[in-house]
Amino acid sequence: MRAFYAAISRHDWPQVWRLGGRNLGYGPYAGYQGMVAGYAGTVRDEVTDLRTRGSVVSGHFRAYHADGQVRAYRFSYVVRGGAIASGFQQDITALGCGPR
Repeated sequence: MRAFYAAISRHDWPQVWRLGGRNLGYGPYAGYQGMVAGYAGTVRDEVTDLRTRGSVVSGHFRAYHADGQVRAYRFSYVVRGGAIASGFQQDITALGCGPR
């Protein structure tokens, strides 16, 4: 997971795709270009906690955006063969769980 978020921070889109970005998109974000567009405004991601239970990895991260926003997210992914096979990430900033 740390490699996935580090690849987003480096804007290494081929690596993000290989590490499971291809399995997280939906709608306009389902393809490679959609994934790139979805992460384009992200300056860096910072994992704040990480838990594993079998093949499920969950935790929280902060996304620092080019417009100055810092958003808080939670995630839960199923990892197989070193890549995300399925899962979700949810913006929880509006729930009062975001950075202060």
